[in-house]
Parts: sequence; structure tokens; C-alpha cells
Amino acid sequence: MAYRCDIRIGMASVDAAGRIFYPELFRLAHECFEDFMRHLGMEIRQWLNEGDLILPVVHAEADYHHPIRLGDELEAALAVRRIGETSLTLACDFFRAIENRQCVASVRTVHVCVDSPTNRPTPVPAHLREKLAPWMIV
Repeated sequence: MAYRCDIRIGMASVDAAGRIFYPELFRLAHECFEDFMRHLGMEIRQWLNEGDLILPVVHAEADYHHPIRLGDELEAALAVRRIGETSLTLACDFFRAIENRQCVASVRTVHVCVDSPTNRPTPVPAHLREKLAPWMIV
């Protein structure tokens, strides 16, 4: 199962040619991740202010399958690809919302659970595993 967000590509996300500026796709995927975490009842801001656990990105990659232009209406589908001992891998695929659900881009990120006081990797907490498990895809 994937968590879904609607996105409209605005002026701030495109280059002079009217196509998405490549780092914007990472920003959009991360915004979808933040929305997903809120949906799970896990506000990232609260983690940063009150908790000892952070989830920094240690690897990110993107594939652009078709042009993404100013005004495009997309649907982002975010799913969990893997939950390891201390890390998790997310997949965020972007589809044209109107034109035959064509996949236009894909982002993959690997996040490591880090104990913020020690800045050391730490096991993925059981409560997080439990909340992420229904969103796993193979």
C-alpha cells in the first residue's frame, strides 16, 4: 500500500525552460514523507524538539522518466521498501494525475535512525516499525 499526496508544479519548482529543476523532486518527495509521518501521528517537528531520535537521509537517488512541466498535476505515492536494523528505505513515485497515470519520476531515499545525543546509529524503534509495516511494498 502507498501513501498518496497531490502535487501541482508551480513556478518556484521549474527552471527557465519551464521544466522541473532537478533538486525540486527531492524536496517534493521529502514533503510527501513529512505528510506521511503526520498521517501516522508522528510529527517530525516534535521529534526534533522533544525526542532523541532523528532520521537523516544517507542516500538519495532519482530517475526522471518523462518531462515534468510547470502546471503539471501529479500524485506522489510513497511506500516503505525496506526496514533494516537501523535504517529504512522509502520509495516515492510520481504519476501524472490526469494523463493515464503515467509514472514520470521516482525517488528512493535511505534514512538511518540516529540517537541524537550520541549521534550514533540506533535500532529502528518497535513503535516505528509497527507504524511503517502496513506501508511496505516488495
